[in-house]
Amino acid sequence: MTLPSSSRQIVSMDDELGTVRYCRRCDEWWPQDAEFWVIQRRPAGLRNTSRGRAYVLRSDVTGYTCRACRREQQARYATRRRGAA
Repeated sequence: MTLPSSSRQIVSMDDELGTVRYCRRCDEWWPQDAEFWVIQRRPAGLRNTSRGRAYVLRSDVTGYTCRACRREQQARYATRRRGAA
């Protein structure tokens, strides 16, 4: 399923798969099931850091990462950790 970039949505309907979600990292459409996505929910008020600066989330944040990209991220992170040790 490929949509023109100007009309690209995050969530769409597919005849065979049902609801599908677009992953910007790998440029693929995946069915919106827990089997294909890692869903991270961070509640408002949670303390977080970015580039060494602390901040507090003002609203709830839900992040979606497809499992293929998540495995790739973890592999790169493990490689960097092994190289630093």
